Amino acid sequence: MKDSTTLELTEGQQLALEQLHRIVQASQGSVAATHVAATADGYVEARVSVGCANLPPTQDGLRLRSVEAVTLRIPPNFPFTAPSVQTRHTRFAGTPHVNWGRHLCLYRSTATEWDPADGMYGFITRLLDWFEAAAAGQLDRPGEPLHPPNALTDHTAGLLVIRHDAPVARPDGPWLGAAVLHQVNDIRCDVVGWLAAEDPWPDSLEQLRESAALPADARAFLAPVVVTTKHLTFEYPLTARELVVFMARDHITPRLLLGLTGIVAGHNRTLLCPDADATASTGDDEDTPAAPVHLLLGTPSRGIAGEGPRRTHLVAWHLPDFADQVGRLAADTAFSGHAYLAELGDEVVRFGTDWLDRQSTRWMRVYEARPEVTVRRDHASPAAWLRGKRILVLGAGALGAPVADMCARAGAAHLTVADHGLVHPGILARQPYTDADIGFFKARVLADRLNRIDPHATHVEALVGNVTTRLSALDLHTFDLIWDCTANRIVRAHLERARRTDTTPWPHC
Repeated sequence: MKDSTTLELTEGQQLALEQLHRIVQASQGSVAATHVAATADGYVEARVSVGCANLPPTQDGLRLRSVEAVTLRIPPNFPFTAPSVQTRHTRFAGTPHVNWGRHLCLYRSTATEWDPADGMYGFITRLLDWFEAAAAGQLDRPGEPLHPPNALTDHTAGLLVIRHDAPVARPDGPWLGAAVLHQVNDIRCDVVGWLAAEDPWPDSLEQLRESAALPADARAFLAPVVVTTKHLTFEYPLTARELVVFMARDHITPRLLLGLTGIVAGHNRTLLCPDADATASTGDDEDTPAAPVHLLLGTPSRGIAGEGPRRTHLVAWHLPDFADQVGRLAADTAFSGHAYLAELGDEVVRFGTDWLDRQSTRWMRVYEARPEVTVRRDHASPAAWLRGKRILVLGAGALGAPVADMCARAGAAHLTVADHGLVHPGILARQPYTDADIGFFKARVLADRLNRIDPHATHVEALVGNVTTRLSALDLHTFDLIWDCTANRIVRAHLERARRTDTTPWPHC
């Protein structure tokens, strides 16, 4: 191991190399370090050899050489940031827990699994465990969640939030159809529904909104979806050419991709541009897509290792606007029953395939919010009782506002906030309002804010007025829980009298 005294090291890097030196000395030849060098980005790289001759190969395991060489990258702020490790070859590419062909994934989450106190001793132990599991074919151990495929995301491609459970492929072929997307803002869309290719699709934007339970003014459109019958790869490629090769293993051809993209693009024009036929003769807006082109790809890659059928893992490719035109032209010709158009369609598909070959795959960021693959953080807490309940909160002040916030975040189905007070400068010291809220009713300001927490799960209603007089107008039996957060003795007296004179069972109070 090269003398590190000539390198400019941080205190943490010096500690890491000292620990690595002691590990090499104690390993009796199973671990060796041959070279140490500083990099331009402030890291220190150490070349390490790991003896694997004592790891017998298995049918499902990696074929390891007797000595495997890796490079450790030690960050400047070690041990508060974990090192990383990569191979100097790509023999492990496509294997679970190998990112970008070379980088070995030793930790599912460094925030919970990396202990700075363990230092390099813990890291090398983890590396040895990785090789042992790789040889045994147990990188995904039975009973543990499978590591989903990786896609190098492009932050300029947009963000997709998956809210509905995904379709699965059929036994005899891929699932083809469309996703219903709700465009929340310029960069984000939510998947709020699915339409199989053989199912009837909405004929108007109003029908689409109604089918997805979206507001009347919501921007919605469709995106093409392909769900494959088999796991394609652990690492989605950066070029469309490679992706097409992978998908061909499941009999998904460029003709099918272009045709589906075109069918969805054409239907989006029907939904979003109902007067498109009138402008087609003049060519107006023909070159402008009615909606962004997002191609969703699903593979059976989620679940628990060693258990039953896998759930669908989803990625999304943001295609250039030109895909709209190529796809519509392919759909109109390649799938036509007329011989001349079908022949022309072959030319369109060849052109489209050549065009795809030159494209990079701009993978969108995908956030999961579908019940089948996500678990609420509070699912085992007492707050889970609030989910789906109807709740009345009396008072929107220093106590009522945080209570209402907690109920909304817990997933209450309906929340009514009652208060007659206005926001004024004096309450800003201890109530969750801002200078911009001054002069507005607290209940309405709070309801507007809480409705933005999870509009898909909770509806928050403001009830402005004197609580003692408004109580009689409410059917209190429609609520599952009543919070009195007014600190007002008169309100409390009204509630107690109502409970005493009512013989029917009351909600929790």
